Amino acid sequence: MQLKDARQIANRVGWLARQPKTFRKLVLDATELQMRTPGENVYGLGDPPGGLHCLVDGYLDVFTTAGAFNPFLGFIARPGWWAGDVAAITRSERRAEVRARTEVVLLFVPGHKIEQIARQDPVLWRRLGELNAEHLDNALLFAVTALQRDVRTRLLATLIRLASFEATFDAEIEIDCTQADLAEMAGLTRNTIGGALKELQAEGLVSRRYGRIAYNPVCLRAVLPTVPEIETYGSGGR
Repeated sequence: MQLKDARQIANRVGWLARQPKTFRKLVLDATELQMRTPGENVYGLGDPPGGLHCLVDGYLDVFTTAGAFNPFLGFIARPGWWAGDVAAITRSERRAEVRARTEVVLLFVPGHKIEQIARQDPVLWRRLGELNAEHLDNALLFAVTALQRDVRTRLLATLIRLASFEATFDAEIEIDCTQADLAEMAGLTRNTIGGALKELQAEGLVSRRYGRIAYNPVCLRAVLPTVPEIETYGSGGR
């Protein structure tokens, strides 16, 4: 993929696509093209602050933790997903590990270029705050999901959370995700979640393909007993 093609994708979907045209140009002009192979880290837990990353092709695994607990798979990112905002704002260490799930193509904005953009457009920090709010929304939905006792509700909420910024889009999306991955992200066993997944498939709400799952997030929201009042969902990749 060429740099210009990657920039077009970032300009069309995700956080940056919702920003003013002049700001989008400042950010895109500062981007560099990066690639990762399956299993390769974009950055790790505790790494020093760097710049911003935008996924434009492929899938990424996002592992996170808190306190002394072991890291776990919390999110699977798709094209249009941005990360690195917290570290960029606070200059603090990374709070997540982001790893290539497949071959991936990324756009990268180095830290020093973020500072240059801020000098041209000081509103940058507020716009990064919007991105951070999306990630916080995702974390809150994850916490609420973990409190649900009903397996079906947990599964539906997890799938909606994985839709991220497309959670309100009335169109089918596809996630590179196995049954075991869903179980880990929903805090359930593989066998427990299997029955609920089969029910959703029988109802025509999900389509299971080899190693992937497809669904319309708006349709899932319609059958979720309690839909959190969150219009967009981020990723927690900070």
